[in-house]
Amino acid sequence: MKTLYLHIGTPKTGTSTIQYFCRKNDAFLLQQGICYPDLGFRFPGIGQNRNAYFLSHKIYDARKNRLFEEEAREREAGFQKLEKLFEKQDRVVISDEHIWNEKEIDEMRLEGIRERMAKVGVTVKAIVYLRRQEQVIQSYWAQQVKEGMQLSFSQYIQQEKYRYFQLDYQKRLQVFDHALGRENIIVRCYEKGQYQGTEKTILSDFLHIFDIALSEECKDSDALQNTSLRGIYLETKRLLNQNPAFCTKQNFSVKRLLALQESPMGNSLDRAANYFSKEEREQCALRYASGNQAVAREYLDRADGTLFYETIDLNEAGNAFSQQDITDICGEIIAVQEQEIRELKKRLEKKTLRGKLKWIYHKIYSLFKNA
Repeated sequence: MKTLYLHIGTPKTGTSTIQYFCRKNDAFLLQQGICYPDLGFRFPGIGQNRNAYFLSHKIYDARKNRLFEEEAREREAGFQKLEKLFEKQDRVVISDEHIWNEKEIDEMRLEGIRERMAKVGVTVKAIVYLRRQEQVIQSYWAQQVKEGMQLSFSQYIQQEKYRYFQLDYQKRLQVFDHALGRENIIVRCYEKGQYQGTEKTILSDFLHIFDIALSEECKDSDALQNTSLRGIYLETKRLLNQNPAFCTKQNFSVKRLLALQESPMGNSLDRAANYFSKEEREQCALRYASGNQAVAREYLDRADGTLFYETIDLNEAGNAFSQQDITDICGEIIAVQEQEIRELKKRLEKKTLRGKLKWIYHKIYSLFKNA
């Protein structure tokens, strides 16, 4: 049976790692009968590994008007490329985590995808990883702080800045269920204790869906993508974000903080932070409890309705860091940056000097040659 597997995230469940792995090991996967194609699309700010992004890409003109016809043509080009692939392949995987949260990818849009692929004898299956909602919210906040947001976690919660994200798993899954059929929805839990495969990792679990074992030749290619700032390093970045020079998505402080976080000095300060208060966490868990139970019963056949098994520490938030620790970290990243600037200047001076000497040598050589 020809099958298009649509890996839709959810976000913050190792999607970047899975996409990176599939791209780097596309030849190995192809040997196992799985095609992870490069469809040739390139989108500003979107990694090339996200090969399903064409399904949700929005196009605007200079006046910020949506160009719906261009979007439709782009999707059509993507479908034609997929149809061409299925002339030779039986199992194709495309992946993009934005599909989960994109409200425009509704039941009608998904039915259109199913019907389009059915015309060429292809079944569409959706692969979705679910993570405990409290952890997702905290991870979303951390990512946004890394990219420049200044709000504290309490402010983020109070203002419900996470409302865009589809955290009612039962409600969102029903959209895919109605469009594709429940038998075509593959639900996995983003929880170490639930991973399948010998290695019990997110990658071995993903490959287990296709009855593929993680090969020795591929085990070194599971490098963590989109590394997160944690604890005091995240709080340092949040405080630095108050300065416009530091609040951009890409600036030197992120690279320095990540490097320091993984250093021996960083490990001594790397205390796990629980940003939720006990009350906030309990309220959040209660909000999604019934939906999670329904998902466990309906999609995982768990009569007891348990979706996530790991116990959660309900202690008070542990994100208090001393001013001295934060000052030390800021001093360290500035010192490292200054050292690198000095080294770059030295290399530039040497390069300039070599260039001048080379010019002088050629001048002298020319004089003697023409004498």
